[in-house]
Amino acid sequence: MAGGGVAHPGASGDDPSGTPPQPRELERSVAGHLRAEEALRQAEEKYRGIFENVMEGIYQTTPDGHYVSANPMLARIYGFDSAEELIAAIQDIRHQVYIREGAARRFRALDRA
Repeated sequence: MAGGGVAHPGASGDDPSGTPPQPRELERSVAGHLRAEEALRQAEEKYRGIFENVMEGIYQTTPDGHYVSANPMLARIYGFDSAEELIAAIQDIRHQVYIREGAARRFRALDRA
């Protein structure tokens, strides 16, 4: 802004009237944003609790056979003390986890169905 002055949000043409947002509008907008952030935090906490405490082994892998994430139960199923230990120790699921040749391929085929 040449020569100084105050630029108001909305005065650049975003708001056809060129008037800046009123304090109550900003307050409502911020309050709505904060409520949405809190709801997201609670949902993440809920699903993290399910992932961490479920009695089933849950995991994500890469196409080439590396664990990306695993829950504590999967680690216990395989005899590890933590999911981090499991992920560090198993670098090739196809050869380190599956005993029979072709079992990993059959499992992936079923998983896609």
